Amino acid sequence: MLRLPKQYRVHPVLGLNSFLVPCNFVKLAVLASIDTDDNGIKWEHVSVSLKNRLPTWQELKFIKMLFWDPEDEVLQFFPPQSQYVDVHKNCLHLWRPINVDLPWRKKLWHKFPEETPPEGVPILVTWKGESDSFEVTSGVWKFNKFTGGTFSHPYDWVATPIAWAELPEPYKEKP
Repeated sequence: MLRLPKQYRVHPVLGLNSFLVPCNFVKLAVLASIDTDDNGIKWEHVSVSLKNRLPTWQELKFIKMLFWDPEDEVLQFFPPQSQYVDVHKNCLHLWRPINVDLPWRKKLWHKFPEETPPEGVPILVTWKGESDSFEVTSGVWKFNKFTGGTFSHPYDWVATPIAWAELPEPYKEKP
């Protein structure tokens, strides 16, 4: 979650939260905001600038740690040239989406039985067979109050489910 360190706050610039942060014998000018893009994604945004040069990696890292929690994942983008906006030549930006999961952080496989799948939803299941072979099939989890539940699958063999994954949304052509 975006933090706004009060000790470095200065008069707002362009109506934004503004800060002058001392770091390595320079004062980093920082603007912070939360905005929603055209797709409805909310972004925490921090811009970091210096008068005579770009901020260094260490200075950006310092600002990241000051404005966000250590475990927050924060991004720096390089947009397509046609969409590039250069208002300040010595400014870099840090971004964090707050109402969507980052696609590369979404957990694909869930260990079974520690994590139980949603009931009645088609899923992928990894099975461990009798001779330590592994198979991946589709299936559906059905809760049972006596056994805890079962996976339905179309095969006639004995195997133990060891992991499951949600299926992606079906492909839909755009009109």
